[in-house]
Amino acid sequence: NKGITLVALVVTIIILLILAGVTLNIALSENGIFEKTKEAVEKYKKAEEDEENAIDKIADILENITIDYNDYVGCYVEGYKPEIKTDKNPCIIEQTTSGYKNNGESQKFTTETEMKWRIWDYDENKGIIRLISEKPTNELLTLQGVAGYNNGVWAMNEICKKCYSNNEDGVTVTNLKRSDIQKVSNYDYTKYKHKDEGTEAEEVIDDSSETDEDFVYFGESKTYGDNNKYPEIWMNNDSNWQYEYNEETGTKREKDKECTIWEKIENDEGKMSNNFIGGTSSTEFKQSFYVHNYKKEEFKNEKYYNLIFECFDENTKNYWLASRVVVLYHDDCAFGFGNIGDDNISCRLGADGVFRSMGTTRINSDALRPIVSIDLKKSGCTITKEDKDDNVTFKLSWDK
Repeated sequence: NKGITLVALVVTIIILLILAGVTLNIALSENGIFEKTKEAVEKYKKAEEDEENAIDKIADILENITIDYNDYVGCYVEGYKPEIKTDKNPCIIEQTTSGYKNNGESQKFTTETEMKWRIWDYDENKGIIRLISEKPTNELLTLQGVAGYNNGVWAMNEICKKCYSNNEDGVTVTNLKRSDIQKVSNYDYTKYKHKDEGTEAEEVIDDSSETDEDFVYFGESKTYGDNNKYPEIWMNNDSNWQYEYNEETGTKREKDKECTIWEKIENDEGKMSNNFIGGTSSTEFKQSFYVHNYKKEEFKNEKYYNLIFECFDENTKNYWLASRVVVLYHDDCAFGFGNIGDDNISCRLGADGVFRSMGTTRINSDALRPIVSIDLKKSGCTITKEDKDDNVTFKLSWDK
């Protein structure tokens, strides 16, 4: 009565056989456990491979990523150190090229060791990045007359080159030009005009009640009767000529080569001068000047407004632009250079003249604004981005 019956044993065996069959079917069939496990292992291996490939691709992207430095206009750059010019070894600009004579008969310029640098722009195609000084120079360049007009661009660039270059291959230094500002501005300077009266040139904003005869337009030409004297290269606004003058012999020298004798014209003081040559009553003078009080919204990137104009304090002087201009007035015209800041208005692009077509000379003194151009490949220079206290800065390092 207490033992297991044969029927029960057979039934138990049958059930076990059924369960074993079901288990074997689950484990060994095409969709069984073993196949599923095998598929899972293969999928895991493939996921590992995909993850490794993705990591490699991300690493390649990070390794080859190019920073668009134009997004970082105005950021400070550390690591640029100019070769130091001292009082014992200054950059010297002689009177023969500046037209200006002081007690020493030459102007001496030294390096400002505390100068800081900021990003101006980056040319991705050429691999060239340019830096601009944080502020204009403390020392001023004085220019006078035709000698100053002919040689002013050269003098500005020569000072910047000698005082702010580090003498590495692929590094050049010049002074800021008017065309540099034009490239980053939306202001249409070709439509500039001012009232044709007096000796002041102010941009005309509201001309609804005036006629075209009242204005002098950019690119317009005029004649001035007897007031027609001019420098020989007055049309070359961004030219880089260098002349030397000898007032005793009346000769000019271009880059150490003898040139022809200038016509000597007696000035108001009765001295013989070779600082200009005479035109005729039909000589035309072309307006290449414009003055403008900029607003931030007139720049493609308002950071350029900050770089150009927000560099003034109580000790900062106006600074030259290495671009010649001719300003047409009512009775004569003036020859000079573009500059930034006028009458303590720090958002103004204007000009300072050094010679008038009536034959008189003017003396003007402005600071400089160096621009450093670095060919990254040629110079062996690399730039790395650093985040410091929520401020982005860049650091230069040199392979040499």
